[in-house]
Amino acid sequence: MIWFACKLCGKKQSRPDDQAGSLVFCTCGQANRVPWETEAGAEEAPQAFPKVWLDTSSPPAPAPRSLQEPLRRPLSPGYCFNHVHAPSTQSCSACLIEFCDNCIVKLGDQYLCGPCKNFRVLSLTRPARPSVLSVVCLALGLAGGPVAGCLTLWGVGPAAGSMGLALIILAFVLPVVTLVLGIKAISDMGSNRRIGGRGMAIIGIMSGIAGVLWCITVAGILAYHLAGG
Repeated sequence: MIWFACKLCGKKQSRPDDQAGSLVFCTCGQANRVPWETEAGAEEAPQAFPKVWLDTSSPPAPAPRSLQEPLRRPLSPGYCFNHVHAPSTQSCSACLIEFCDNCIVKLGDQYLCGPCKNFRVLSLTRPARPSVLSVVCLALGLAGGPVAGCLTLWGVGPAAGSMGLALIILAFVLPVVTLVLGIKAISDMGSNRRIGGRGMAIIGIMSGIAGVLWCITVAGILAYHLAGG
């Protein structure tokens, strides 16, 4: 590097050796010719940096937790998973890991840890799925009414007599099955909140009750006629 001073302001400047003899401009606007060699007193002295002393008597500070490897601690039987010095008092009903009283909560009739409790609560907020029994109950209730009506009308019409009474008894089957399925579906919903379809089960039960009442009425009329009424 070639060092020289500006002729106007005296500011020290430097240029590579291959730019010797070229014309350059200073920040003050003065044009200067780069000399062929460094001018006396124009070269800047290298900056002196303070010396840093290292204290080797104390160990270096540990690296931040984010730069360290993840902590891998084996499970200690009889102690809490989160607090290594606290004795465990209860095991999680879901993951079966042992925890102390501060790390376990009771949800319903089960004891759960924090993550398992959060997962269980999240699953409870999801929409309930329709019960299969409630769907079948609704289908039989809607189909059983017309079938029972046709059988009972046939029993009191062309097939009046003992044959008609048998058809009326046969017409009882679909409404009764609908009632049984509907009651079973509502009972399952009471024991499991994740099962829905209560409205469909109630409609099926009402249809079954209507079918049973219709069959009883027609059976009474037919029995009255057979008795000579």
